[in-house]
Amino acid sequence: MTQTPTHIPPLAQRAAVVLIAAQIVLTAMYALNVRDLPGTRQFDMDGELNVPTWWSASLFLVAGLAALGLARCNALTGRPVAPWTLVGIGLFGLSLEEIAGIHEQVGVALGGGTEGVSVWPLAYAPFAVVGVWLLMKAVRDLPRPFAILGICGLSCYVLVLGVELSALLGEDAVTLAIEENLELLGTGAILIALGSELINRFGTLFVRTTGRAATAPPDVAAVVGAAPSDGIAAPAMPR
Repeated sequence: MTQTPTHIPPLAQRAAVVLIAAQIVLTAMYALNVRDLPGTRQFDMDGELNVPTWWSASLFLVAGLAALGLARCNALTGRPVAPWTLVGIGLFGLSLEEIAGIHEQVGVALGGGTEGVSVWPLAYAPFAVVGVWLLMKAVRDLPRPFAILGICGLSCYVLVLGVELSALLGEDAVTLAIEENLELLGTGAILIALGSELINRFGTLFVRTTGRAATAPPDVAAVVGAAPSDGIAAPAMPR
């Protein structure tokens, strides 16, 4: 039986480099924004509807798509679908929340004020617990290296909540930069873990459906369009 690889594929490796480079650039631009350098207003990590917000929301969106892709792969191989589906929906919700800035309004409603909205983690704590439980349940479906990477990403979010709560005692540009970088790092780690497994599983499904190794990226549409009755559970014999 064809085994799914457990290494990070080249495409995911290149994506990781892009994510790290983007994070460095965003942090550098924020540092310039703190010094009121002209042209950096849209890089304020403490703001909304700007470049960092768009980037963060995009990471959540792509990670959600990867989770739904894994759910589809599981459907084709008779494995549990619900965990990855719920994780995907949750990541889509975080993408929406990031753009809409709902947590800001929640913080104000709870008495945080317009300049101190860090009380929102208290209201979000129950949802965070459920999210952690769902993701921990889902990552059990991943190979150990990817599961560890996903858990590391989740740990970054636990630290983010701690930093947010500590901001009640006073928040400065350094604290804010640490918080936002932890969030980006956590989302990036989860994205790479899910994306790597998705790419590897598509490659395995390609071998199973065609009976030959892919010398080019697999036909994703053909694989996703397959059904369990198409015989993908066992590899086809090469002719």
